[in-house]
Amino acid sequence: MTLDDAADPISAHVSDFKRRHVLVLGDAILDEYLTGECSRISPEAPVPVLRVTTERAVLGGAANTAANIVSLGGRATLVALVGADAGGSTLQRCARDAGVELVAINHGLSTLRKSRVVSQQQQIVRLDYEDPYAPSAARDAEILAQVHARVGACDIVVISDYAKGFVSRSLAQAIIEAAHRAGREVIVDPRPQHRDCYVGCDYITPNWKEARGLLRLPEADPTSATINEVAQALGRDGSMVDDFLLGGSDRVLHVRNAPSPAATSSLAIGRVLAEEAISRFGL
Repeated sequence: MTLDDAADPISAHVSDFKRRHVLVLGDAILDEYLTGECSRISPEAPVPVLRVTTERAVLGGAANTAANIVSLGGRATLVALVGADAGGSTLQRCARDAGVELVAINHGLSTLRKSRVVSQQQQIVRLDYEDPYAPSAARDAEILAQVHARVGACDIVVISDYAKGFVSRSLAQAIIEAAHRAGREVIVDPRPQHRDCYVGCDYITPNWKEARGLLRLPEADPTSATINEVAQALGRDGSMVDDFLLGGSDRVLHVRNAPSPAATSSLAIGRVLAEEAISRFGL
């Protein structure tokens, strides 16, 4: 099955993206890549010396979510915290280049950045630039003002949580409430430590490790027994959400607790992939 096939359900959902406007909220990250050649060891310390040949900056975190929506033909509005620094300027430029409408809220801190040093397709080291965000009622009020102003013009809301300080329980609950009041559903890309933040959202998309973390289960490889354990636990625990899409390296599992209308083309694509993966892997 290919996307060129008119009968392909994924193709139909991708084509529908051009009519979708998604409001994305979360931790925007600037991903930087310094690539070059390593051919010697430094005389100063036993570390490789990289002769940098290229530098590249791309959207990461919630900003990558927004860019992916645009790449599929949709429209994305991203509300994110961005610093008044060089990283923030670069992130805003990358957003413009990607066609993402960025609502940048200055939080007075450095822009989140992850700089990767790469040689011969191998990552040597990653440098993370991040300041811890202290809770701020004024900042949350500014974010919520943007949500109230924009949610009515969007088809769905996505909270992309990287646990870098954007999401708090009070803010997440206020976003979910505002979206539901406007008749919009909410999809959450979660972090296990923020389990209680997502109560009341419509869909949640953890990977395998995150799913077990959300359920407070110990880490385990995905086998028939552990997959059934997670599916049954998610079926019993309806406190957060009705629908789960569990992503893994080679499979997707869709767990639905209660009937709910289709949220968006992206979710519909996930369901098609889930059905194919479940069939293929016998889940």
